[in-house]
Amino acid sequence: MPTVEIRLTPTDVATRLDEIRSWLEARGIKSVKFTSTGSSNEAVVLVEFGSSNDAEEFAREFSGTLVGS
Repeated sequence: MPTVEIRLTPTDVATRLDEIRSWLEARGIKSVKFTSTGSSNEAVVLVEFGSSNDAEEFAREFSGTLVGS
């Protein structure tokens, strides 16, 4: 499944996660899996999609990187 990785600073996590959820909901996109891990310096968010097109659009919107197909 296409997966997009986004790296966030700890101070941006809450705001960016709200933006991500809103963006997904506004487009009716259902992510298959949404996970995050982090350290004191950085949070890594991985979002899996059922569609390559959705993943590519999401990656462009949030400056993410496609890490899986």
